[in-house]
Amino acid sequence: MIKCPKCGKELPDGTDFCLDCFTSLIEKPAKARPLKKTGRVALFLKNKQFKIACSVIAAFAVTVTGTLLMKRYIKPTVTVAADDTTLVEVTDENGEAVTDESGEAVMAVVVEVTGKNGEAVTKSDGSKKLQTVVPVTNRSGEAVTSKDGQQVFEVVTQSPSPTESTTKKGLFSKLFGDDNQGDNNTSTAAPSSATTEKSEETTAKPTTQPATQPTTQPATQPTNNQPTSSGFEYDIYNGYVRILKYTGSDKNVVVPAEIDGMRVGYLGTNAFPTNIKTITFNSNIYNGFICLYKCSELEAVYINNSTKYKSVDGVVFSSGGELIHYPAGKRTIDYTLPDFCTRLSKNCIMDNPYIRTFSFAAVNDGQYRDSQVENFMGCSNLTAIKTYKDTDLVKSIDGVLYFLDVGTFATEGIGISDYTQFIFPAGKQTSYYEFPAEYRIYIGANSFCGNPYITSAKFRNKVGFGVLNLFNSKYAPKNLKTYYFPDNEEQHAFYDNNERSFKAYRVTVEFY
Repeated sequence: MIKCPKCGKELPDGTDFCLDCFTSLIEKPAKARPLKKTGRVALFLKNKQFKIACSVIAAFAVTVTGTLLMKRYIKPTVTVAADDTTLVEVTDENGEAVTDESGEAVMAVVVEVTGKNGEAVTKSDGSKKLQTVVPVTNRSGEAVTSKDGQQVFEVVTQSPSPTESTTKKGLFSKLFGDDNQGDNNTSTAAPSSATTEKSEETTAKPTTQPATQPTTQPATQPTNNQPTSSGFEYDIYNGYVRILKYTGSDKNVVVPAEIDGMRVGYLGTNAFPTNIKTITFNSNIYNGFICLYKCSELEAVYINNSTKYKSVDGVVFSSGGELIHYPAGKRTIDYTLPDFCTRLSKNCIMDNPYIRTFSFAAVNDGQYRDSQVENFMGCSNLTAIKTYKDTDLVKSIDGVLYFLDVGTFATEGIGISDYTQFIFPAGKQTSYYEFPAEYRIYIGANSFCGNPYITSAKFRNKVGFGVLNLFNSKYAPKNLKTYYFPDNEEQHAFYDNNERSFKAYRVTVEFY
């Protein structure tokens, strides 16, 4: 017999519930102790679905972050044929036309946006979607083209204003900031200001001849200096010390022959700051002096103990008699090459604001004419380039230097043979210039050296040019707006194939 735990009535063994109070007589199992919170978290973290969800969220976050970073910091590029560009008038945020200093409307280049299938992308109103672009140029200021010959343009994006950049803080504000402002103001897209204008910092430099420069070279400096005491960062290249960076503050730099017992033989691309005044080398330099191109205040280079180079009056020459580097800060008004020098290396004299006339003392033998023509760009006060004696290869006419019968030029199935290259000084103050009738002229990307004075030019014979280089070079003549070409089939064909580009840069062509 068993008793009901509630009413106390005795009941037969095996009874499941009390017949009086209906209380269950079956014992319930003990309640399981609840899991601790830490155990639940651990089980949750080990859950397979949770891991999958975390992976999906992480992948999505990386994709979104990468997309937004590319959108903000990587400028997309497009390749565009010359005929596919369109000019539009640049307007400000109020819709009013933006004008330049002369009062003319500023024009920007735009291209149609196309999808992967090559078809034009349209907006909700059915009109074609356009994007503003500027030409991409290399370090020499020349236009970059793709393998198929099309010009590469960079899509213009507008940076946040200074106020925005100071108020928005942190990575997320940079990633998710408002980019719509770029659609309201396209004045940054004018190609003339983005690709052809030169810094005006040289205009403040003196134009009068300064005091006479020292004629003697400084004595050879001590060797075996330690890197910490000599002020140079370096590495070892081909068994020689390569100067990577000058860390000192002296404006008159002396590069020792040895550092830590090893010979100095190479120079890094950015080895020296732009504001040094003189530099002395005491050993052979095997990779040239390209690093000096950026030293805009450099007045003289001195070389000791070298079998490859020598310096004369602060100018660097090769042992074979070639001009290697003419310092951009050399304050000489009228310069004449030494008798032993007969040719110029590429880019050996550029961006010097002091020189007025440059003369060849010896006969220029015309070697390396393609290299010699790549000189004098940006020498803003240079008015004339003179030769001691004209030859069949080199001639100076009214201060303009001509390299005759260079070769054959051809583009778009049209060509000229035995063409002549020229260098038109940047400081020659002539608004109109007529080229000699006996020469077939090729207009190079830097032929006018950035001359701001010339506004029109007349050619009396066949003319060749690469239209992209003609307008997009850093040293293009930005005010040369009228070309007079002879009325023949070649010139008409050249112009017809490039008419849109001429108009895009507001340049007029007249045939006579």
